[in-house]
Amino acid sequence: LCADIFMNDYLFKSPENIIEKNLETLEQLIRQCQKCHIKILELPFVDSSSLKNSEHQQQILKNLQSTILCAEECNVILGLETDLEPRTFLNLLKKFNHPNVKANYDIGNSVSNNFITSEELETLKNWIVNIHVKDRLIHGKTVPLGSGDVDFDNFFQKLRDIDYTGDLIIQGAREDFSDKINPELTCLKYLEFVNRYLE
Repeated sequence: LCADIFMNDYLFKSPENIIEKNLETLEQLIRQCQKCHIKILELPFVDSSSLKNSEHQQQILKNLQSTILCAEECNVILGLETDLEPRTFLNLLKKFNHPNVKANYDIGNSVSNNFITSEELETLKNWIVNIHVKDRLIHGKTVPLGSGDVDFDNFFQKLRDIDYTGDLIIQGAREDFSDKINPELTCLKYLEFVNRYLE
């Protein structure tokens, strides 16, 4: 489950009463995940909710402590998605130092930030629990798979090199918004695109 609500209802950099309310929402989501047998709850800290400075990182470390206990109790992994450079992200994960806090990796966002995919995956390989398959332009928007700046040959080769066996979630551009293409056809096309690499 991807909790995009927290890209607007922040878990940090807000008044304390607002953060408390949002943390209550997060705990409710964790308990609902347990009921629905959902094992990973992704928390996006990108774009408007980016952890761009050390103060924000310290706030999120502090604010999530009680939530992590709830996640442990419910056997739910919190997958953090950030736009931090890989070493900084790794250090943040190490500071959490909890088996229920892992990394969600988004290849499109990584390329948009002009990170080096092979170095990033190598740095974070022991922490990645979930991957978004997306295509984006460098410093640009999400585009249909295969039409952006992601080097999918290199990406899937590196996944094999690090022996990644977790989920792959397709987050392709919505072609039905701009080109009026039937969404089912887009889904089939994207599935075939990814399956070619998996084979």
